[in-house]
Amino acid sequence: MRVAVPTAPVTPSEKAFFASYVVRTAPWWREGDAVVVLVDKRETAVDRWFRGLLGTPKRLRVRLDEVGSWLHELADGGRTGRELCEAAEAQFGDRVRPARESVRKHFDHLGRLRAVAFSAGPGQSLGPTFPKETACRRCGHATRLLETDVRYRCPECGTVNRAVHEDSKGLK
Repeated sequence: MRVAVPTAPVTPSEKAFFASYVVRTAPWWREGDAVVVLVDKRETAVDRWFRGLLGTPKRLRVRLDEVGSWLHELADGGRTGRELCEAAEAQFGDRVRPARESVRKHFDHLGRLRAVAFSAGPGQSLGPTFPKETACRRCGHATRLLETDVRYRCPECGTVNRAVHEDSKGLK
């Protein structure tokens, strides 16, 4: 039995968002009044070729506005989507009305960038977990992965590998 591995980041439905805990997963820091989030680009072979040719960075720096910065700092895994909406409405009032929709869109966008994850409870995950370190199936080169990585390219030989869910190891 194989476990289905998602190929895209999972963003919960509206009902599930308000019950799930929002957790930061990407590196971030403050620059003045704004928060900057560092996210990996999801690129194709052509993008990688252009990146090598032009020398563009492999990661994107996403600068959040005042409301987004404030929400990102609160997304520590200890608050649900509903609590974040209520806090944003109390803090910013008319600037985030309707708060439920604007906060959900904000975290939906960050979820697609894999800058935040959604969990069923503090310290729990909604989706499968992946090995933190894996080896290339062709050359054996060890590679560190993010928890959300499903496919990755070996930096040594260029082979595209697939991370296997921990529960499905050894099962056929």
